[in-house]
Formats: sequence, C-alpha cells, structure tokens
Amino acid sequence: MPIHDQGYRHWDGEIRQHPLRWWPIAQRGVMAVLPQRKVILLIVLAWLGPLVKGVTLYGKLRATDLLTQVLGDKGAEVGAKFFWGAIDQQGFIVLLFVVLVGSNLIAADRRFKALQLYFSKPLTPLDYILGKLGIVGTFLVLTVWMPVMLLWIFGLMIEPTAEFFGAVWFVPFSLTLYTLLLIAVAGLLILALSAVGQKGVFIAGAWIILFGYGPFQLVILLLRELSGQAFWSLLSVERDLEHVGAWFFGNATDPELHPVASLAVLLVVVAACYAVLRRRIRPVEVVL
Repeated sequence: MPIHDQGYRHWDGEIRQHPLRWWPIAQRGVMAVLPQRKVILLIVLAWLGPLVKGVTLYGKLRATDLLTQVLGDKGAEVGAKFFWGAIDQQGFIVLLFVVLVGSNLIAADRRFKALQLYFSKPLTPLDYILGKLGIVGTFLVLTVWMPVMLLWIFGLMIEPTAEFFGAVWFVPFSLTLYTLLLIAVAGLLILALSAVGQKGVFIAGAWIILFGYGPFQLVILLLRELSGQAFWSLLSVERDLEHVGAWFFGNATDPELHPVASLAVLLVVVAACYAVLRRRIRPVEVVL
C-alpha cells in the first residue's frame, strides 16, 4: 500500500525522557569555552595557589619545628581553618571565571534568537537554566572544589593519623556544600543579569557591583561604620558567602551577625534570580 494511503499511524514504541536533558547544553557550552587560551591560563593560575598551599601543608605536617621558627605561631596547627583559607584565596579567580564564562550565556542566545531553537526540542525552561548553570558550575568545580579536595587527600596521605583525621574529617562535606552554594548564588546571579542585559561588558560590571566587589563594598563598610549596625553587611553577597563559608568550616564568624542571617539572604538571592530567569526565558518572544 502506498504511504500516502496509509493515513496516520500511532507510535507504538515506548517514549522515554532522558533524566539529564540539561547535560548536552552544559557539555556543549563547556567544550566551546575550554579550548580558549585565556581560559586555560586562568585554570593554571587557579591551581597555583592550592599548589603553594600543598607545599605549606607538607611543611606544617612534616617540618613543624622548622616552619614554626620561620612563621612563628602560624606553623603550629593544621585544621579546617587551613582548608577554608585555601578556598578563600580563590575569590579573585571565581570572579574572573564567572564574569568570563557567564556574561554572554543567555544574552547571546537572546540576541541571536536561539531560544526558539532550544525550545523546539523537548526541553523545559528549567532544563535550559540548569544547562547554562552547569557551564559556570563546571569551572567553579575545577578551580575551587577539585584543588581543595585534592589538598585534603594529600594531607591525609602525608599524615594518616586519627588525630589529623578527627580535625578535618568534615572538610569534604563543608567544601561540597559551600561549592554548591557558590554555584547557585554566583551562577544564577550572572545568568539573571545575562537574561536581562544585552552587552557582556555591562553584564559583567553589574555582576561585580551586585556581588559586592569594588566601590559597593566600600559603601557598605561606610554605612556599617556610620550607623553602627552590622546588618548592612548583608547587602554584600560576597560578604554573605564568606560569612557562611567560615561557618561551614567551623571558623570564627562576625560576632554581631549570625551566619543564618547571611544564609537566608543568599537563599533569597537565589530565589529572586531564578524568578527573573523564568520570566525572561520564554520559548516564544513576541516582537512588535
């Protein structure tokens, strides 16, 4: 029988939905950025700090007396605070990677009308957001989570004692939790700005200001000093992340401000950015 005489035939097969529909978006985005020389250079620079920390860690655990003579009391103890210091020193690298990788992720798709192409496939807005967030998250994992995790493993290899393990056993959990929070906050903020703005330069500048770097940080410090109220620090996302991260690692935090308040602000930022993304990312845009 000719095909045109058969009419409509219902699909009798089994329809399966892939559980990781966002993964091809993330994978393609990472592979498009990774070969760039400036990205490779930044990754190398990001690993230099942890390498230096590794040498310091070896000296602290294997040459304590010598290091104490050189550094004073700084060479006397290794604990979770040491690993938090390794994370905290990556702040500038985090800024560069988020701005470099995330500024144009959604803005470029909106400029070139690529959203219609994405949503012509069985994708939801959440899949699209997770895919774009996965691009930013991959580089934050490469430059924050992975080097510090290897640093922790290196410490256990050179000091496999119950005393050392008892002091740092929770570091992988705190590190993973902080990295996920960092990806959610920094990644969703840059994506929300990318969905609203058009030019990568202005998006990057807005992210730096809203995240809490640059002159905005000085304004917050000035308001706190003039008013004598610690809650002004909550306006700095970068300060909130630092406050919560120190709390995760059991370090001293701001005595005038509980870390839960900073965590609540970060969750509000995540929710607000996600709401902006859902509003701005539409399968079909009506152009008048």
